[in-house]
Amino acid sequence: MVVTGSGLLTPLGQTASEVFEAALSGRSAVGLEAGFDTTAFASRAVGVLPAEADLSRGMRKDQVRYFRKNAKVMARDIQLAVGSAGPAIEDAGLPAGDPKDAQVLPTVDHTRLGIVFGAGFIPCDLDSLAAATAACLDEQGEVSIARWGSHGLPVMYPLWLLRYLPNMLACHVGIIWDCQGPSNSITCNDAGGLLAMGEAARHVARGTADIMLSGAAESRINPTSMLRHALLGKATTHFNDRPQDAHRPFDADRDGYACGEAACTVVLESADHAAARGVKVRGVVAGFGCSCATSLPNESETEGRGMAAAMTASLRDAGLSPRDIDAVVARGSAVPGEDLAEACAVARVLGEDVPVTTFAGGMGNVGSPHGPISVAMALEMMARDSVPPIRNCDRLDPACRIAAVRGKAVEKTVNTVMVLSSAVGGQTAAMIIRKG
Repeated sequence: MVVTGSGLLTPLGQTASEVFEAALSGRSAVGLEAGFDTTAFASRAVGVLPAEADLSRGMRKDQVRYFRKNAKVMARDIQLAVGSAGPAIEDAGLPAGDPKDAQVLPTVDHTRLGIVFGAGFIPCDLDSLAAATAACLDEQGEVSIARWGSHGLPVMYPLWLLRYLPNMLACHVGIIWDCQGPSNSITCNDAGGLLAMGEAARHVARGTADIMLSGAAESRINPTSMLRHALLGKATTHFNDRPQDAHRPFDADRDGYACGEAACTVVLESADHAAARGVKVRGVVAGFGCSCATSLPNESETEGRGMAAAMTASLRDAGLSPRDIDAVVARGSAVPGEDLAEACAVARVLGEDVPVTTFAGGMGNVGSPHGPISVAMALEMMARDSVPPIRNCDRLDPACRIAAVRGKAVEKTVNTVMVLSSAVGGQTAAMIIRKG
């Protein structure tokens, strides 16, 4: 199956080209402005989408009306997912029909247009719970769970839950673009987006769909999410005075990630379908592998066995050997143990000489869309024969025995790229993209 389009919403840019150029120049979009007071937060560095980002790009007027009408039941994550789909469809050369026509995409058999989307943990907005919580206070001023049903729920917006269901990303994107084919949602934290792409690719390979929309969206820029990541010990706390330097993949001074937000939709379709449409093929999904490391967390984090298994499976699926991989786009979470696990896996499977990059240093940890964004960047790397440097990897951790690209881009022929993703819990995924 082939890739024919991508749509991005990231702190670094709104197209694959913009994000790539930002990485080449070493630009960072990580700052301290979260949209709410984070003065007392242990971790304050955030990668936030620009305020001027247009979430209705590529939509017909009737689709925009639907989006605006239903935005009140869409959490930020859902809105970002919707916002990334239109540009992807436009990029894939799928013209939207006239708003007067019932068929949204006149050149597509909608019964063979499917969607698989990844989602992260969508926390509830504090404002949504404030009034209900206040209504549940007892005589001592403490929240009484016993009063929730009688006092709390009647105060809440009746459709409150629809804002936070993780399957609503695929639901709303599917409604807007009339996806009548296979539909699914993957909720595996940071690995969710790449796992979703793997599942979508399998639908195309099995012949159950001609075209699949796949990707992920997530926003970690809210008080509940930022506090959760800090309490988990994953978020950076040492660089609040210089947030642009906070997210440091594979760097010796890394201490965790900056929370970010982003979305990415990728269009996958069969090679025959793309050829019949006469559209440009951006790349080929050559192989995919996934694994779940069931060992103890500490063991998993230091040895990277799960990631190594996923990488090996992707090579086997593609019929390639380790020497066929020209570059790697890593997760680069900047959590010490997680980076070490990833580096150990790369060294074990591919050796210590393949160039390794990640785009996380300039935008932070965006969660589930990391994988699809990395796939979009892999396509740019192959088109330009260039591997951009890792932002903030100033002093490579000696324990991470990889050829991390630092300082300036590596200019070389890039025919195949392996994209990696992993999540707390042990889920790992690896996808191999090659030139079309």
